[in-house]
Amino acid sequence: MRFNRRDFLAAAGAALLPLSAAPVAAAEPSTLPVVRWRLASSFPKSLDTIYGAAETLSKRVAALTGG
Repeated sequence: MRFNRRDFLAAAGAALLPLSAAPVAAAEPSTLPVVRWRLASSFPKSLDTIYGAAETLSKRVAALTGG
């Protein structure tokens, strides 16, 4: 029997389906330690594409993690 990519993906998806329905236990935000990250950059602010991407990433991480 030959096993092709489509059959593999179907079998993998069927195997992972029960895991997606399992409840995920998350820790309460107040019980987690406070972590302060500092982002060092060697790029000047004038390089908006690179420096701006780092600022955007920092803001998104802050928004997703509650600060």
